[in-house]
Amino acid sequence: MPDNILVDLRFNKIERIWLNDIEDLSVHCNERRYVDIRIEKNPLICNCYLYDLLRYLKDDLSFNVYNFVDINLEYVKCKYPNETDCTEIKELDFRTYVCPEEEYFNIKKCPNSCNCNIRLYDGTRILDCSDRLKSEFKIQKTEINYAGKNPLIANFTYNFLTEIPSLEALQTINVTDLLLSHNWITHVNVERIPETVTILHLDNNYIYTVDGNLINFLTLNPLKEFTLHGNLMECDCSLAPFLTFVKLQRHYYKDLNNVKCKESRLHVYKLSMEYICPLTLDY
Repeated sequence: MPDNILVDLRFNKIERIWLNDIEDLSVHCNERRYVDIRIEKNPLICNCYLYDLLRYLKDDLSFNVYNFVDINLEYVKCKYPNETDCTEIKELDFRTYVCPEEEYFNIKKCPNSCNCNIRLYDGTRILDCSDRLKSEFKIQKTEINYAGKNPLIANFTYNFLTEIPSLEALQTINVTDLLLSHNWITHVNVERIPETVTILHLDNNYIYTVDGNLINFLTLNPLKEFTLHGNLMECDCSLAPFLTFVKLQRHYYKDLNNVKCKESRLHVYKLSMEYICPLTLDY
């Protein structure tokens, strides 16, 4: 075999580059082969096939792969399905890269007004219903893909929700993250929070008080992450149980340190019980 081989594939119509078996093919390649493949100026699609190419770019494949072949990825872009914007491949990170769930599972199911993707690095599914300007979401069982045991992130951020949407259709799915930031939620119905949730974001809503149900939920079901900042609390006697909770849990739930009062803009954790609920003296 010649010492130097150039495979020039530039200016073609290549949409997919399949590297799924490249580690097996290169297992016995211990010496550099100097095979240079150039793929610039091809209409690559940002789909599930791209994942191993991104791993290649970040040196995440076995060492022998880089002896086996050298793929030139300078100035290579890909285009997301149904979108016109192109992204330069070197700007993508395989650890956060997502592709359409429909392509991965070969099942075409996704709730209306949402996108369904999968993060290939850890197999996490992402139900992205963010920034849809919706006041409610009605998720039907017929719209949900129930294949596999993958964890799922439910993202409802940047909408006009006044309450947690009904997630009954997701009851048998491992929903780990429930993201509800930047909505108009005023009250938290803990019965709508899936038992499997470990990350709950409620920051930047219109929650003015925290009742005993939510406090009990957070106490009995410790989460990995809980956010509440950007909600301005009514710092009066009704907040007393929450103040006690904040002082006990603020080192565990770090975001509690950022919760403030509506009127004074004081941080809740700095308040005393006497401040929010002064004693009434009888004369």
